[in-house]
Amino acid sequence: MTRTRPREWWERAAQAGDAAAMNNIGALLKNSDPDQARSWWQRAAQAGHAAAMNNLGALLKDSDPDQARSWWQRAAQAGQAAAMYNLGVMFNLGVLLEDSDPDRAREWWQRAAQAGHADAMFNLGMLLKDSDPDQARQWYERAAEAGDTEAMNNLGMLLEDGDPDQAREWWQRAAQAGHAEAMNNLGVLLHASDPDQAREWWQRAAQAGDADAMFNLGMLLKHSDPDQAWQWWQRAAQAGDADAMFKPGGAAQAQRPGSGLAVVAAGRAGRPRRRHVQPGDAAEGQRPGPGPAVV
Repeated sequence: MTRTRPREWWERAAQAGDAAAMNNIGALLKNSDPDQARSWWQRAAQAGHAAAMNNLGALLKDSDPDQARSWWQRAAQAGQAAAMYNLGVMFNLGVLLEDSDPDRAREWWQRAAQAGHADAMFNLGMLLKDSDPDQARQWYERAAEAGDTEAMNNLGMLLEDGDPDQAREWWQRAAQAGHAEAMNNLGVLLHASDPDQAREWWQRAAQAGDADAMFNLGMLLKHSDPDQAWQWWQRAAQAGDADAMFKPGGAAQAQRPGSGLAVVAAGRAGRPRRRHVQPGDAAEGQRPGPGPAVV
């Protein structure tokens, strides 16, 4: 018995006018034949398929941002949450504008979040964490309850000063789900009260590739086991940690103020570092809209 492949079924359905099948063929071809993918998505979009409209926007966002925006707006009007999210990213990045428009980005992300889009919830938290931390917390919590481990980690950062017990709970949830930065942050929280637990979390984070945790292990061990400390600093330096690059040469004994992801306590030698996902820096903190998907 000959087995019919999914594409053959979808092509039969598409010939019968099934817009979802047209969309799925586009998703199947998006990497191998983007021109054909575009053709199928256009057929599906013209038949009113909102996910295909969103996928066209994703396909065209770099080569033709005007067309991408047009398709995302049509998809958003049809209730497609991913398109609302992508419009928010576009406005926040300033695509087609002289500058970014965070107010319009917020409007679109709020619409997407209200439709259940977890990445939009996360980005609202990123957008508001400095200007409105209470609102940021609410959006992070909604994203975290949807399973977003970065939101859990950022909740810990938001709450660590005012409510360290809650911060620890969120970092534990994120760490148990495999989030390396949360493991590192747990180590930072615990290093004074429970250095053994701190070391365990830093070792887990380091095994997952977290350079800050490698550096912090070196700081923890520099007196009791200098050879091990040296090895951890070497690994951190190889992973790109600038502070660790100073340690083996002995040129810098105090940690330097950090920028970007790593925050270092200036003037307090030996204090472990915390890492927090930052928004806004060339929009690196924001999540791009999802790519074309089978629906």
